[in-house]
Amino acid sequence: MKLNFSTFFIVPLSLISLPLSAHPISELNTFDAGSPVIAAEMNGNFDSVKKAANDNDSRITLLESAKPAAGPQGKTGPKGATGPAGVNGVDFLPVSANKGDILFWDGSDWKLTAAPSKSSTPMSLILVDGVPKWVAQSNGSRVYNIGDTGPAGGKVFYTTDGGAHGLEAAPSDQSSSTHWGCTDKNIPGADGTKIGTGGLNTGDIVANCSDAGTAAKVAANYWLNGFRDWYLPSQIELSMLYKNRKLVDQLGKGFYWTSTESFDKYAWYQGFSKGEQAYSLKDKKASVRAIRSF
Repeated sequence: MKLNFSTFFIVPLSLISLPLSAHPISELNTFDAGSPVIAAEMNGNFDSVKKAANDNDSRITLLESAKPAAGPQGKTGPKGATGPAGVNGVDFLPVSANKGDILFWDGSDWKLTAAPSKSSTPMSLILVDGVPKWVAQSNGSRVYNIGDTGPAGGKVFYTTDGGAHGLEAAPSDQSSSTHWGCTDKNIPGADGTKIGTGGLNTGDIVANCSDAGTAAKVAANYWLNGFRDWYLPSQIELSMLYKNRKLVDQLGKGFYWTSTESFDKYAWYQGFSKGEQAYSLKDKKASVRAIRSF
């Protein structure tokens, strides 16, 4: 049978349905213009076009799902300004320092106060114009009289052992209006009345009463010339201070707390106007004058 090739039509590639975003197919037409076309050649040509169209769809899908790569890193920014200088300090002692030496700041530089040499005489550290210094304590050879300046810089108002020992009062009040503290609470051990019991009373109050600003805490926190062993006087200690009040500086005429507790709600005070002793509610306000023994 003779085929009539004139009945075949070549479909232009532009009529093939492709995605609008597809790239043009780059397959070449294998037909020569004016030449006869056989079926095998035409079928092969259409297969090539189909394959190219399918591959184009795959490339489009791949491109649509692809994520852009990170761009190049920018240049490093300029260096920031230098911060302020730190506080001048020191974290070590000089090589020449010995055990017990003290490093202190004199306002412009670090200075060293040497530890005292070994001695049988007790030494105390005091502060003189901002400079720590070691001074010898009384070894019993010094005799004090009532009204003298005591070892810590207070006023002596009671002596024993011929003046070798005694009590001295701070040169000024530590408070003019504070409470005894811990109303409705009994303080175990804070009931001493005699000379020599004020320090024990004070220690018991500080240890067992958490109230802030109590008379005992105000006295115990006092510090003079390197001495920090001050305390609130007991009943009899404060009565001795009243007895020699004219020889002690800046005592007022009001009420001063003792460290002697009376009952849960009450503690003893000393009147410095008429000299009376009585107990009062612990939440009342009175003055504080610390003392120490030597």
